[in-house]
Amino acid sequence: MAARLRLISHKLCPYVQRAVIALTEKGTAFERIDIDLANKPDWFLAISPLGKVPVLSVGSDGGEVALFESNVVHWTSEFVLSLVWLAVVLSIGSIGLLYWLIRRSAATSVASLFYLVPAVTAVMAYLLFGERLDGIAIAGMVACAGAVFLVNRRASSSRP
Repeated sequence: MAARLRLISHKLCPYVQRAVIALTEKGTAFERIDIDLANKPDWFLAISPLGKVPVLSVGSDGGEVALFESNVVHWTSEFVLSLVWLAVVLSIGSIGLLYWLIRRSAATSVASLFYLVPAVTAVMAYLLFGERLDGIAIAGMVACAGAVFLVNRRASSSRP
């Protein structure tokens, strides 16, 4: 028999919100129980020695186990890929690219490229996560890209 999951928390707890999102995204069935933190029930204090929320209660035919505190890491493939992306591409790769660009051109030209970060992020979110791009956002991206092009064109034409 599959384990029964009960998520016990307060309705405004930000930690339980993350757990709810993770469980929902994974399609895992669970029951959410909200308690009043000012008047904690005895059954809750029996399973959570510190009286803190959230608590994930995992029950099966063999009994029930409570996982308390919010330091459990879900090592999913999405999480591991996100860590690799953050560690390799966004830190090592971006700093390496920045140093390479500074060596090859003026610092002003390199600094102007930072204005493209929001536009590139929005396009990546559109492609990877299905985010919507409206006309105003696209017009802003085009205007920003045009300004960066003009700054870099002037900088390259003024070099000796």
